[in-house]
Amino acid sequence: MGGYVTYYWGGSRCPGTTLEDAEVALLHGALDNPRVHLEPRYKVGQGGALCLVAFSLVLRSETGALP
Repeated sequence: MGGYVTYYWGGSRCPGTTLEDAEVALLHGALDNPRVHLEPRYKVGQGGALCLVAFSLVLRSETGALP
């Protein structure tokens, strides 16, 4: 499975879902690392927006496979 999905937090689309600065920095670093796979947890917000409420980071093997 691949492709891009847009997730939101906070604001009018996702009230009550916020991320701390450290969490945003962790996400940024993970997205810049090809060996890290992001597994988002979300709820549906206003207008069908996907609101990020939690996430897990999984380290891929050197071959790129997930454990």
